[in-house]
Amino acid sequence: MKAGKAQEITIDSLQQILNKSLQYAIAHQQQENSVSCFEGEWPSVMKLTVKFAYLGKAKEQADANCFTVANMHNELAEIYLSDSVKYALLKPVITKAYLALNYYKNGNGYNFWRLYPVHFSFRKLDTTVLLRQPMTYPLSTKFIKKAANVVNDADDSSLGYYATLLQQQLNGEVTVLPLFKSVYPWIDENRRYLHWYNYRNKDKRNTGAFMTWMGQEARVKYTSMFNTLFQNLTFFAPFSKCYPVFNKPYIPYGTNDVDAVVNANVLFALAKAKQTDSNRIIYNAASFITKKIKQNNFNRATIYYPNRFHLHVATARAYAAGVEQLGDAVDLLVADIKKHQKKNGSFTSAERLNKGDKVQSTVNVLYALLALGNTKKYATSGVINNAFSYLLTQVKTDNEGFYYWKGGVFFSGGTVVKNFLHFKSDAYTTVMMSKCLLMMIDLKKNGVL
Repeated sequence: MKAGKAQEITIDSLQQILNKSLQYAIAHQQQENSVSCFEGEWPSVMKLTVKFAYLGKAKEQADANCFTVANMHNELAEIYLSDSVKYALLKPVITKAYLALNYYKNGNGYNFWRLYPVHFSFRKLDTTVLLRQPMTYPLSTKFIKKAANVVNDADDSSLGYYATLLQQQLNGEVTVLPLFKSVYPWIDENRRYLHWYNYRNKDKRNTGAFMTWMGQEARVKYTSMFNTLFQNLTFFAPFSKCYPVFNKPYIPYGTNDVDAVVNANVLFALAKAKQTDSNRIIYNAASFITKKIKQNNFNRATIYYPNRFHLHVATARAYAAGVEQLGDAVDLLVADIKKHQKKNGSFTSAERLNKGDKVQSTVNVLYALLALGNTKKYATSGVINNAFSYLLTQVKTDNEGFYYWKGGVFFSGGTVVKNFLHFKSDAYTTVMMSKCLLMMIDLKKNGVL
């Protein structure tokens, strides 16, 4: 397609681009299980960009994870619910995605990975057990096999429960979201532990915000903060209290953490279920997010999300969904966005991240500003139009003539591999752009953009 200035593009033209991007999502949904993708999901990859201890040489492997299919389901379901007649073709796609998502349901939460048979050979035991693992990425040592078997997390659980809420809306049912009950036991309060990455980023203990992992921490005897951090940083050594145990779900480093984007994602889902009124935990989570934004160090502000602008989009979505406690945070984020737009309309993250991760960074910003709307209050029309004009130059066409955008980094392995172990998906980035197109159409119809 030919690029053009966003302010000159008509509603009909936007609708045509949207339709072709949705056709891409429909065409690229997996129709049956294969060695690289499960039925109902979309292709994604797990990529290590440098040689790293326990993970091996740089490589890229197909992966299946809750994050990809849940986000695809939720964005497509929101588009479908905006006009179920116009977007009727999405209904079977959404249904199939939800069936795939249920494979990640685990007790009262959701896990990042599915269960796979994993072989172990010990001196007195040779066995195969079902563990949470990557789909195809080779894990060659006993240690990393045990460490990858992670517990449920609040991030994927918020996505999964919101998907259930959307399904209830699709089916005309009374909406019920048990997410708060699910994550409530895992609040950062009355703890003596502090994850080393939170310590490094000047976060204090007992923030009262949501923790990432929904499981018990390693029983480290608290004698000092030094001892806790020492156990964290030697988690790979058998003597460490934080060393992973065979066939037991694991929290990375044996110690829970508090992440700003995870908190924003939980707040978003709770707001959609109208469960954010006058609650101290909601206030604490919003305060933690605001504090990380005020630190103005976005490349290090989160533990698992390396893209500089992921905190922007997650916070904007939560605020737009009804988390009013994030008002000050949003003002700061909008100001930051305005200072960092390039002359060609794009935005970039750190150069070491996917060579600046330019497309994904710009999509994140565009989504954030469109979700906020109110372009007059925030004076963002120019920023939006310039960002969209840049993204028009990045549109690609598949063999069927459908439009897509090259997938950027939407998640990482976190902490020490945050900038080297990435998850990417063309479908994920494209469906974010589909949602941006829908929001642009709505703003143009209302004369706001």
